[in-house]
Amino acid sequence: MPYYNQPFSNQLSTSNIKVIKLLTITFRQEISNLPLTLETLIIESGEFNQRMENLPSSLKHLILLCPKFNMPLDNLPHGLEYFAGLYFNCFSYPEDYYGLEIVNLPSSIKSVLLDKNLYDKQYTNLASTYTDCKIEWYDDFNNFDFIFKNLLARME
Repeated sequence: MPYYNQPFSNQLSTSNIKVIKLLTITFRQEISNLPLTLETLIIESGEFNQRMENLPSSLKHLILLCPKFNMPLDNLPHGLEYFAGLYFNCFSYPEDYYGLEIVNLPSSIKSVLLDKNLYDKQYTNLASTYTDCKIEWYDDFNNFDFIFKNLLARME
């Protein structure tokens, strides 16, 4: 559904879904009503730019492939082990890459996969703060297989 842009239903919050993969060009809704059992959230949207707050504490993997995303990542749930993003090539071209510092990831984080631009800007700070975390980069902005395979490798 490439043009999906509806808020999540209240019924979603009572489901036992563990993975949500949202691939849409236009999604720009607030993230709410997520199931308490959710472990993996993947949002790939050219328009998404909403706060990532009130995510379920069960969330372990977060992939944000959202070139217009420019919100702080300060309130991600403790227990999050994997974060990937933020830039990818799509029909929506931002003027800038993600411009905020990534400084408050949960202490539970084990693996971070960033776009090359973000990696170059923030690797030193991330590596000194999250010493037990594997920090990698991707530069092929159209190679979603690499990002998803990287996630699967971390889940093993």
